[in-house]
Amino acid sequence: MPSSRPAHCFNPRRVLCADHCQDCNAETLSIPRIPTLHRELAKAVLSKSAALTGQEFRFLRTVTELSAAAFAEELGVAIQTVQAWEKCDALRYLNDLGARTVIATLISPGDDWSRIFKILSSIKAKRAGPLRIQVRWSIEEAQWVVISS
Repeated sequence: MPSSRPAHCFNPRRVLCADHCQDCNAETLSIPRIPTLHRELAKAVLSKSAALTGQEFRFLRTVTELSAAAFAEELGVAIQTVQAWEKCDALRYLNDLGARTVIATLISPGDDWSRIFKILSSIKAKRAGPLRIQVRWSIEEAQWVVISS
């Protein structure tokens, strides 16, 4: 039976936490605040100026914690449509628009997503480059910081 989580795991200076099982002597590592990390990464993906790929769309959908069926219902499309989007190379413009709008409001309802229309105009103009995301743990802020370019 694993021991309770050590106090040092909640130290903002630590990114990885080690848990030690006193019974079997096994040690496991964990990353704190994974849901927060996923939400911050999702915001960066939502802000990219190129069409979403199927993999990115699936990641974003999973961050919303909605099943494919529930997400399809939110958008008013068939589940097969959502499944097809998750396998495609890039979402079409209107599909991308609908998906980003719903996902943005679900993962971060308090944020101002008015910039999404500027992002989408870049997609329409096909001005795209690879998305580069850097993630770091901010000791001062005790939170994940995501930088995208």
